[in-house]
Amino acid sequence: MYDSIAQQDVAETEHTTDPVGVVDTEDANPADQDLVGMSVCSVDESYDMYNDYDFRVGFSVRRGKQRYSSATKTMKTKMFHCSKDGFKRSTGKGCYSKIDGRTGCGAYVQFDLHENGMWIVSKHEKLHNHELVPPSKSYLLRSHKMVSRNHISYLTDLKSSGVSVADGVRFLKTQSGGSPLVGFTSRDAYNSLCTDALNRLHGTDSNTLIEIFKRRQSSERDFYFDFEVDLESSPQSIMTDQCAAMAAAIVQVFPSSRHRLCIWHIGENSKKHIKGLRNQKDFLDIFNCLLKYTDTEAEFEFYWTRMVTTYKCHNNHWIEKLYGCREKWFPAFNKDYFSGGILSSQRSETTNHSISRRLSKTSGLCDFYNSFVGVISEWRSRENGEDVRCSQGVPTMVMDNVKILLHARKIYTIEIYYLFEE
Repeated sequence: MYDSIAQQDVAETEHTTDPVGVVDTEDANPADQDLVGMSVCSVDESYDMYNDYDFRVGFSVRRGKQRYSSATKTMKTKMFHCSKDGFKRSTGKGCYSKIDGRTGCGAYVQFDLHENGMWIVSKHEKLHNHELVPPSKSYLLRSHKMVSRNHISYLTDLKSSGVSVADGVRFLKTQSGGSPLVGFTSRDAYNSLCTDALNRLHGTDSNTLIEIFKRRQSSERDFYFDFEVDLESSPQSIMTDQCAAMAAAIVQVFPSSRHRLCIWHIGENSKKHIKGLRNQKDFLDIFNCLLKYTDTEAEFEFYWTRMVTTYKCHNNHWIEKLYGCREKWFPAFNKDYFSGGILSSQRSETTNHSISRRLSKTSGLCDFYNSFVGVISEWRSRENGEDVRCSQGVPTMVMDNVKILLHARKIYTIEIYYLFEE
């Protein structure tokens, strides 16, 4: 009987046009059906049969005990219980824990291995001591939340294209006709994608990336890479914003690295912490001079003293804190090591913004590399479009027969020309 039901489900799946395998599993079997006497071919099929029954009735299944033959050491009995079977053990801890869903429910099913190799239902207890979930909400129960391999692949492709997981799940709901037909929630999708990413890493992510680089180096003459394995190596300098947590982590993880602060982020943070001072006349001029244009310690101290004296901000907590960490952002205190004159991480902010929405905390090196290559490819595609646009025409001049504008129109791109014209 179950075999015929399974064949019917397969037939329905084959006729669906859903690209990710979202199908309606609802059938005509009564919810109070007695399973005794039904047979399946394997233990996995026995779980699937009882789980399908649970879905129609409105509860979740939990795998139970099994018994083995003493002679052959093969399994001969397998039991499945309602997920509310038994009672939760009390740990005595007052901290947050999961809700207690156990009620001591006695509903179960037992499969016995027949001599013909089939698993037959020998016992079936249908009585529950708790409220059952309506069939329209059964998909929210644990054993019925199924994120298939097709779903994971589909959501992964959407995510790599810049579509968030939540938007991907929302699209699946729209495509299939509602949440019950999808069979899982956004949280389930996040958890499955995280598990899939961790399973793909297994400590070999760096090796996989090296293999990718080797293939590129063998086929592209202008591509070069090299790496060095050193367990004790650390960056010479690390540039961050004024995040206290990052500062504490760097001291612990990279004690020999020089921690520097991005002056652009300092300027942005000043808008929040010293808004009143910034509105005072000429304050920004001297403040920006301290951040960017003082070259020696003596010059820095001179202008700093002038600033706190003129604007009476020597008791300002944020100003005092900024002065206390001046060796992290003022270049004159960092001349004992090479930094390339870099004062800000703003140059990487655009790239970070473009890539961050495609990645998550579970992403590996290969994920980052593929996303980075994708972003660069999009940028170059837009540049190619602008090249073609510029080659197919010239911008309209605001004034005719002006030689300098005629020359600029020949050598500049359309966008740059308009900036020059203004």
